[in-house]
Amino acid sequence: MSIKERQQKEKNRITLILGTIIIGYSTILALLGLVDRTADMSVVIPRAIACVIIFIAFFICHFKFKGTSIDSYVRIGCMLLDYAVTILTQRHTYMYALVFPIMLITIVYMDVKLTQIVMGISILLNLIAGVKNFMAYPDIQDQCFMQVVYTIVFCVSTYIVVKALAKHTDESHDEIVRQMDSQRIIAEQIKSNSEELINNLDEVKEKAGYLTESMDGTKNSVGEIAESVKCTAEAIETQTEKTNDIQVNIDNAEKQTNEMKESAEQSKKAIMEGVDLILSLRDKATKTSEVTRQTKDNTAEL
Repeated sequence: MSIKERQQKEKNRITLILGTIIIGYSTILALLGLVDRTADMSVVIPRAIACVIIFIAFFICHFKFKGTSIDSYVRIGCMLLDYAVTILTQRHTYMYALVFPIMLITIVYMDVKLTQIVMGISILLNLIAGVKNFMAYPDIQDQCFMQVVYTIVFCVSTYIVVKALAKHTDESHDEIVRQMDSQRIIAEQIKSNSEELINNLDEVKEKAGYLTESMDGTKNSVGEIAESVKCTAEAIETQTEKTNDIQVNIDNAEKQTNEMKESAEQSKKAIMEGVDLILSLRDKATKTSEVTRQTKDNTAEL
């Protein structure tokens, strides 16, 4: 059973229960009026008969029109008919309150058109009953006035609520439809991408075969490269040994160079000392020459 069918079944069950209560209540009151000796039997008897007939017709219609498109209209029609008989044939204003459960049933069905029809009929019936009782029974005129006012206020309020809820329901339904369309588009894209992925996987599988063959050839090439690398490594090792020998020779040459540098420093030092000695000898020779000259001069004076 779908959600819509289950919801419709629940609505029918609620309508059956409330309808049975409403029509059953008015029927019981009508039957009790038969034992009231002060009542006008010309009114009580037809009302009781009408209520019983409507009560029976309600159940007949329930089984005959169950599940059809006019099911809710037929049931609520029976309730309105019973409501009309009840409030139009007696002076008790409190009976107008039966309009409340009838209007609540329209909220269950969330049908704006049905609510509008029930609202119009209910207000019209209460206007007729209110005016009739207002003219016939001056002692309850204020009650008749309040009956009409309360009925109008409740019916209009219920109609506004049902219309707003129906609008919100339609908007939610439209939003759900849009989301479903969006999800459908996404699902189609996923399907298309999946097919494309399958095709790509086939191509990849085919290319993988070529790649395997290439890898086999590459394996042989890698073996040759490894052999060449081995030879290159041996050559590098030999070159490294020669380089080490060269480095040893360089170190020896550097050592000899340092020794030659030290010898040159010593020779430079010895030369500088010889120069200083020569300069000292020159000074002494100069002094000796001066002494000799003075000696010569003294000798000449003697």
